[in-house]
Amino acid sequence: MTLYHEGLDEIYHSRRGALTESMHVFIGQGLKRAEKNPLSVLEVGFGTGMNVWLSLLHRRADQQLWYTAYETHPLDASVWSQLNYGEGKLAAGFERIHLAEWGDFVDIADGFHLRKLNESINNMVEEHQYDLIFFDAFSPEKQADLWSVEIFFKMYVALKPGGRLVTYCSKSLVRRNMEAAGFKVFKRPGPPGKREMLESIKTG
Repeated sequence: MTLYHEGLDEIYHSRRGALTESMHVFIGQGLKRAEKNPLSVLEVGFGTGMNVWLSLLHRRADQQLWYTAYETHPLDASVWSQLNYGEGKLAAGFERIHLAEWGDFVDIADGFHLRKLNESINNMVEEHQYDLIFFDAFSPEKQADLWSVEIFFKMYVALKPGGRLVTYCSKSLVRRNMEAAGFKVFKRPGPPGKREMLESIKTG
């Protein structure tokens, strides 16, 4: 099951498998390659909470994770409660993520701290705060403003030196905008159904 955003005429996740794509892009190429402890993560596009949930499940046992997620249109409980994200303890973790208050860090589990911000990434003014960014906005065709040089420069400033940004998108325009913002950009193998994804590194 995936969700549809009527205003943007866009689904929330890949038609080829939301879990598969998130595991490959954000966990495999993102979280699993992040060695820092504590680790500070920024997500652009909280959406269904899948990337937070997967990070909770797949972080290293000894890793302190501080996770910030921006979302302008949080899902209502009547919607997210119908998503089938595991059973028992798995479902309980997903529920804690959605029930967490917005605005401040909340302890979801031992060593996992979540801050959900109900505001636009355009308002972000943080500098040198994050080790890793999950850029999971809707596609450039639907939200072109979020894939602009200006937004990627905000991401560049928000990252610590050596910090990384990963995204499912590999369009040439997106890559050029990342480079114009200062990133060193690499094409990486994409998830099933996509040849490539992008990883950007703040080298300065």
